[in-house]
Amino acid sequence: MNFFDISSVCIVWASNNPGKIGNDILRNLSEFKWKIYGVNPKWGSYKDIVFHQHISDLPKIPDIAVFCIPASFVATSLRECGEKWIKRAIVISAGFKEIGNLTGEEELKKIGKKYGIDLLWPNCLGYIDTSLWLNLSFGGKAIQRGNIAMISQSWAMAVAFTDWAYEYNVGFSKIISMGNKCDLSENDFLQELAHDKKTDVIALYLESIEDGKKFYEITKKLSKKKPIVIIKSGMSECGLQAAASHTWALAGCADVMKSVFSRAGLHYTNKLEEFFLWAQGFSMTKDIDIPEEMVVITNAGWPGVMTTDHMEFEWVPIAQFSVEEKKILMEWLPDAASVKNPIDIIGDATSIRYEQILKNIVSLGRNLAIHILLTPQTTTDVYTVAHKVHEFQLQHPSVVILCGFMGGHSLWDSRKYLEENKILSYNYPQKAVGVFERLIKQKKWSEKRPSTPHTHTPPTELKKIQHILKTEKSNGNYIVENTTVQDILRSYDISIPEEYNVTDIAEVENACTHLKFPVVAKVASSDIAHKTDIGGVILWIKDLESAKNAYKEITKNIQKAAPKSKIDGIVYTSQILDSHEVFVGLKRDVSFGDILIIGKWGIYVNIYNDSVTEVLPISKTGIEDMINRLTISPILKWARWKPAIRMTQLIDNITKLCQLFHDIPEIREIDINPIQCSAQWIYVIDTKLYI
Repeated sequence: MNFFDISSVCIVWASNNPGKIGNDILRNLSEFKWKIYGVNPKWGSYKDIVFHQHISDLPKIPDIAVFCIPASFVATSLRECGEKWIKRAIVISAGFKEIGNLTGEEELKKIGKKYGIDLLWPNCLGYIDTSLWLNLSFGGKAIQRGNIAMISQSWAMAVAFTDWAYEYNVGFSKIISMGNKCDLSENDFLQELAHDKKTDVIALYLESIEDGKKFYEITKKLSKKKPIVIIKSGMSECGLQAAASHTWALAGCADVMKSVFSRAGLHYTNKLEEFFLWAQGFSMTKDIDIPEEMVVITNAGWPGVMTTDHMEFEWVPIAQFSVEEKKILMEWLPDAASVKNPIDIIGDATSIRYEQILKNIVSLGRNLAIHILLTPQTTTDVYTVAHKVHEFQLQHPSVVILCGFMGGHSLWDSRKYLEENKILSYNYPQKAVGVFERLIKQKKWSEKRPSTPHTHTPPTELKKIQHILKTEKSNGNYIVENTTVQDILRSYDISIPEEYNVTDIAEVENACTHLKFPVVAKVASSDIAHKTDIGGVILWIKDLESAKNAYKEITKNIQKAAPKSKIDGIVYTSQILDSHEVFVGLKRDVSFGDILIIGKWGIYVNIYNDSVTEVLPISKTGIEDMINRLTISPILKWARWKPAIRMTQLIDNITKLCQLFHDIPEIREIDINPIQCSAQWIYVIDTKLYI
C-alpha cells in the first residue's frame, strides 16, 4: 500500500451545484495542480472539468476515486473502478454498518478484495494532503500546512480539530478520516506515516482498535521517532464477559489499553484540550533539544507560586541557581526583584525588564526551558513584551519558550501575535506545565533503550505437560489445579510449598506429621474458583485435633454451598508466618495479546483495586516497576517490625510464570491467589490454570 502517492483524482458523482458534496470537493481541489476527473451519469461540468458519464469513459486511470454517491450505487461504481484498474478509493457515502446495513458493507469488502482496491470508507470525511494541496474531503478549506498528521475515526472530531488548529496557527501534513474502517485502518496509515518526511507528529482519535497486537508493535517503534498523541473513546465500556476468576475481574479494558499506550510510548489523554495542546507542543518544538528543567519569570507573585505548584504535581524539575548565578540574574533588575525560581521581576515590569531577564538567563549558559508569565498591570506594555519574546526566540531558536499571558481582552492581540509567530502561548500556567511535562516524557522515551525480557529454555517435559492439559480439557475439566498444577510449577522451578492432598479424615494425621503447625486446610476442586467465600479454606490450624475438625468443617461447608462440585480432597500445607500476600494473574486478551496483572491479595484488590496491568513480554525490570507502582509497595519493602520481603525471588517467580504462560498456549489464564511473601521465602500457594 502507498496511499499517499496521488497525482490524479476522480470525483464520482461530481456536481456543479453548490451544497452538494461532489461540488464541495471540487471547490476544495481548486489549488490541486494535477489532473482532476469528474464522473456523473447526467454529464455536466465544473469550470474547465468536463464530467464523464461512466467511470469506464475516463481517458486515463486516476490514482484515486472519491465516491459522493448514495450508498445504493456504491457497489456498482466500485466494480467499475476495479474494471478500470483504479486501486484506491474513498467512500464518503454513509448508509452502511453505522445504520445496520452489514450486507452492503460486506459486499463492498468482497469487491475491494477481488480487484485489489485499497478502501478508505465508508461514512468518512475524506483525505487531505496539504503538501499537494489535495483536499479530498468536504471539510473546510481553512487548513494550514504543517507537520501534524491527524488520523481520526470520527469525521466530526477531524473537523473540530482542524478548525481549532487554524485559530491557533497549527498546521497539518495529512488528515485521514477512516469512518467505519472496513478496509484500511489506523495500522495501515501508521506504517505509511513512519516514512512520511512531511509528518513529525501524529494525532490519533480512535473509537476502536482493530488489531491490538499489531497496533502495539507499530506504535512502539514509530513513537521513538515521531510523538503520537492519542485520545480513545469508549474506554469505560468494555463489555468483558463475566467470569469467576480474579484475573478476569481485574483485567479491565481501560487498564489493558492504558498499559499498551504507556508501553508503546504514546501520549494518552481523555481530555480534548490536552489532545490539542500536546499535539501543538510537539509540532512547534520538533527541532529543539528539550531541557529537563524550567525557569519561571513572572511580574506577579501568585502566578509564579501557582506555576511551581503545578510543576511539582507534574514532576517537572524546577531549576535551582547558585549564588554566582543569582548575581548574574540580578543584573539591571531592581533590588525588590527576586531571582529565586520563580523569578519575580515585580509588578511594574515593562518590556525592557522582560528583555533584560531573558538576556540574563541565556548568559548562564544552561539549557533551560523558560516559562514567561505576565498579568496586565497599567505599566505593562503587553504587546511590546510579545514582540521582545519573539525577537528573543529568533535570536535563540534552540530555547524552549512557553508564554502564559494571563487575562482577557487586553491580551488577545498579544497572544495572537505569539501564536502567529509559532511561540507556545497559554492563558493559564497549568496548560504550559502540562505540555512541557509531555515534551520531557517524549525525550526520555526516545532516548530509552529497550529492555530485553528474560527467557529460559522450556522444560524437557513441555510436550508431556501440553498432553496432560489437552486430556484434562477433553475430560471436561477447564480449571486445573492441585497435583497437576504442582507438577507443572515444579518443572519451571517455581517456588511452591510442601502440600498433602487428603481424601479421608484418617489421612489427616499422616499429612500433619510431615508439616509444621500452624497449618492451612483448603478444598481441592476445579469446580470452585473462590474457596474462601464458601468456607473452603481454614487458616491457623494449631494442632492435630483442629486439623481433623477442619476436614469435617470444610466438607460440610462444600456439601451445603456447592453440593454438585467435584471434590478431589482437602489439601494441607504449613501456614507461612509474618507474610504478605500478592495476587498474580495472566490472561490472553483477544486484541492486545498476553497481559500480566499484579496486585495485593484480598480486599486490597477487590475493594481498593490496588493492581497494575501490563502487556507481555516484560523484563524483570518491568515487573519490578509494576510492583513499585502498587499502593502497598512500601509495605512489601519494609513496614515497622515487618522486614522486607524477598523481592528478587518474587520477581524471579513471576518471570517464570510469564514464561510458562508463553510456552503453553493451551493455558488461556493463570490465577495465583496468592503468592505468600516473607523475608525468608516466596511460595506460590494457590494456582489455577484455565484451559
